[in-house]
Amino acid sequence: MDSGLPFLKRAVELDPHFAFAYVQMSAVYDALGESELASEFAQKAFDNRVQASERERLLIIEMYYYATVGDIDRELSVYPVWQQTYPREAGPWVDSSATHILLGDYDRALQEAQQAVRLAPNSYVPYLNGSTALLCQNRREEGEQLTRRALGRGLDAPALHLLLYQIGFLKNNEQEMRSQLAPLSATPDSSDALALFAQSRTEAYSGRLRSSLELSNKGVEIARRVHFNELAAQGKIADALHEAEFGDPGMARQAVTMALTISSGRRAKLLTALALARSGDIARAQALGDELERRFPSNMWMQRYWLPTIRASIELYRKNPAKALLVLRDVSYELGDVGIVGDNLYPVYIRGQAYLGTHKGKEAAAEFQKFLDHSGIVLNSPLGALSRLGLARAYSLQGDKARTLKAYQDFLAIWKDLTPACPS
Repeated sequence: MDSGLPFLKRAVELDPHFAFAYVQMSAVYDALGESELASEFAQKAFDNRVQASERERLLIIEMYYYATVGDIDRELSVYPVWQQTYPREAGPWVDSSATHILLGDYDRALQEAQQAVRLAPNSYVPYLNGSTALLCQNRREEGEQLTRRALGRGLDAPALHLLLYQIGFLKNNEQEMRSQLAPLSATPDSSDALALFAQSRTEAYSGRLRSSLELSNKGVEIARRVHFNELAAQGKIADALHEAEFGDPGMARQAVTMALTISSGRRAKLLTALALARSGDIARAQALGDELERRFPSNMWMQRYWLPTIRASIELYRKNPAKALLVLRDVSYELGDVGIVGDNLYPVYIRGQAYLGTHKGKEAAAEFQKFLDHSGIVLNSPLGALSRLGLARAYSLQGDKARTLKAYQDFLAIWKDLTPACPS
């Protein structure tokens, strides 16, 4: 997944003003969850854009607004110009498709991915975007077909195997899941780390907490060994979030403390603030949230997705669920596919918890039901299992004994192999 980085690094050593190499490095690092490095190299590309061609400058400007500034509206404004100026260029269709996946606009993402496939049939990313958009619409058979079409063309990329792993998870096909991860585990690099994190999340989803932590720790070690420290930190923060949601705030704080010794990148800090809020360390969560708000005033993901979720979590810990619901009104794109290691639909889960806190069972059930309705977005997130428990509590508030029992049974069927956690 990161095989091109040595060549790009050598290119900028030879020419420190090579803007196009910098922007390609930014894209690679972003795909690996290294938000600070992605931002750094997008900024360098932007600073040296006078050296680039007109076509390259469009990519540089788009990546700058996406990775450095986080201003998605300005990023999106670049694509129509790029598409019209270079109608045979797949790049603007690929990148616009990826951003619309983040926003949860899966129809638009699929249309643009299909156009990118027509323009660049020998590149794997258009197929990946199209397959992801299909999966997020619960069209998993079509998503699988498109992914295998890419593999059939010899486009063997780790991300395609990870997507097929998730489809195997949705089909409860353990043999398929193992076979898709086998190629990624051959070499200890970032792909192997992502494979281990995916397995860890599946184990946590199933309540096998000890196994989840063991796999995650292996992934963290590999990511650190190959110098992807923010990816490693995110893996550890995922552990912290799982511990917090499973009711062990002490272990969650230990995992956060370890993560912060690995990386202080913006994405790691965001997830750290959420983990702290969910584990009850609201002073540190508030401080981190305030810092991120000051540093990134134009970053849409900070201001309209993560920070409201963090602040609502703080209000829940303060036993103020009504205030949490008010804070969550500021959330946008809550059904977007937003994370590499983190969990999708987190604002929805927090809203469901807030409705439980205000004894509004019907409203709470509607939020938790979204996890069942959007399984192609939730995938193997442990929140997908915990949403069943939320549903049971919501139905109980409504006095619906039959549906309460069914939801509890569904949850216990997932956690039938429950094991205790081990120290991080």
